[in-house]
Amino acid sequence: MKIIAADIASVSDYTAAAVLAVSDAAPRRYYLSALDRWREKYTVTGERLAALARRHPDAVLVIDATGVGRPVLDALRDALPGRAVYGITITGGRSVNRGQAAGDVTVPKADLVGALQVLLQNRRLAWPRELPLLRELQGEFAAFQPKITPALHQTYGGKGEHDDLVLALGLGCWLGEHLPAPLADVESLVLGPFPEPRPEQKSGWEAIADEYPDLFGSPPDSPMCGMEL
Repeated sequence: MKIIAADIASVSDYTAAAVLAVSDAAPRRYYLSALDRWREKYTVTGERLAALARRHPDAVLVIDATGVGRPVLDALRDALPGRAVYGITITGGRSVNRGQAAGDVTVPKADLVGALQVLLQNRRLAWPRELPLLRELQGEFAAFQPKITPALHQTYGGKGEHDDLVLALGLGCWLGEHLPAPLADVESLVLGPFPEPRPEQKSGWEAIADEYPDLFGSPPDSPMCGMEL
């Protein structure tokens, strides 16, 4: 199965999209086969994502429904009847909650980052060395740092100008870790049980990069490179 994940932004910032191939066997492994970003009106973004979904008919979609992402999510559900299209509203809170509509969820930003950290630490996420925007993705990883809000909640943000690539990847990985196992038909997928509130975690991107340099570009003989995309 595949997951198409998109972090939605206004025309003044980048929208990012990622395509992940996901293994069904536990623990699931993820291969980032495509990564892209652009600056367009949300109507154009909806059209681009719908076209991407049609090129990958076996993919489920997960869309950032925060702010301007809501109309993109609604447009995709109208354009792709019968497809599983999840909407995640990113929060600075501590717990995961179901949204008002079916397939809608509110997820703390720290949980999205935490899902990425776990997959990287356990070598369950890989991508090809020739991946477009690889350097930009590495830069966002290195700049991501925990922040404490005035309400004493931990969230994450980049020191750099952008964090769209990391968030798109985090959306896809979080969804993949919470879909049922074994994976059902894409038309009938429902989210599995939500985890208990996760203890606070410290950022570890630079340590991960130092300890596992091969994660930032899978070698040609990597078993992940053999996954069908």
